[in-house]
Amino acid sequence: MVEWLEEQWKALKTNEVWGLWKESFPIISGLTKETGIFDDEQLLIKLTWLLDTIGAKFGHEFKRMLNINATDANTGTFSRFTEKTNTFDDFAEISVASSSLPGIFPSTKWGDKVFIDGGVIYGADLSSAV
Repeated sequence: MVEWLEEQWKALKTNEVWGLWKESFPIISGLTKETGIFDDEQLLIKLTWLLDTIGAKFGHEFKRMLNINATDANTGTFSRFTEKTNTFDDFAEISVASSSLPGIFPSTKWGDKVFIDGGVIYGADLSSAV
């Protein structure tokens, strides 16, 4: 698994993670029409593919503890997502939500909530990692 992940990381290209909006003035569009300067739609596609690939090889479940945090942009509430509270297949979208740096990448609408980076209100959550 570690070797496979290393291969994926080495082969990863920037355009598989983020790009400019498909507009005449992409950065201005990101600032005025979107919730972030850069479009990270490709990140969700890549993470979904990675989880599907891993799931096909190892089962669609986590074998170890997992903790990802995001902030509800509407309420400022800190949200914790774990392997016990969410399905394996939800974690592509949860990961994108957690990496949605305000102003840089668009917020992530998931269910009835809008999420941004979990570090906005609470830095690295070391206590839950331990």
